[in-house]
Amino acid sequence: MEDRAEFYRNNVQAIEQLLLEHEVADFFRGNLYLHVDGHAEGIPLIELELPDLGEGPVSLSPVDVGRLFFAPDESLIDFARINEGNDGSPAGFSVISDSPFVQDGYPIQVIAYRKNDGHALLLKNLHLRTLLLSPEAPEKFATIAFGLMATTAYRFGFLEITLYAAGRGPIQRNDPDELVG
Repeated sequence: MEDRAEFYRNNVQAIEQLLLEHEVADFFRGNLYLHVDGHAEGIPLIELELPDLGEGPVSLSPVDVGRLFFAPDESLIDFARINEGNDGSPAGFSVISDSPFVQDGYPIQVIAYRKNDGHALLLKNLHLRTLLLSPEAPEKFATIAFGLMATTAYRFGFLEITLYAAGRGPIQRNDPDELVG
């Protein structure tokens, strides 16, 4: 039976390399800023330590934070522990990122949480078409960003990524692509 490291080398690493060769990957170099009141531009993120996700804390570089939490360069980042939400989102550690690539008032939120079988991610508040992305988001942004998220999550031992994708915007009757998401 193939172990995780061998599976990564034989399967995931080639996919990750293809994703990194795409021009959208250039937006995930780890130039992230902590959103701090009183600092209009934020404070550069140096490292993030995720608590309580398994054998011990998970330490992430700014590059890994950007890729794992769907946060492109120049994002302002907020972190918080949260309780289970009424929408079914789990209790865990929330990372909220705001960038020019999302519509005003709709930052991306990713929740890292522990399940009985390991740790996983829940991506919420982002429809992977264009509903919450701004016109400034480059073509294939969500596709490449999600791929980088998945490969980074695998490297760090996450077991699951869940997301809610409902389509490309206001749903129109008789539209065959209404739930492409």
